[in-house]
Amino acid sequence: MGILTRLWRDEAGATAVEYGLICAIVVLTAMAGASVLGNTVSNTLFGASNQLTNAQ
Repeated sequence: MGILTRLWRDEAGATAVEYGLICAIVVLTAMAGASVLGNTVSNTLFGASNQLTNAQ
């Protein structure tokens, strides 16, 4: 019974899970930000290309 009590009170595994969840949230946020930034840069360069083509 003492082993089960110690396992129940052990919080080391919970901490690892919490760090894993935080890491996953950070990665997903970075991926979403990179996607938005990539689309913005692409649209900006496409617009500049169109203006250069029309200026000729």
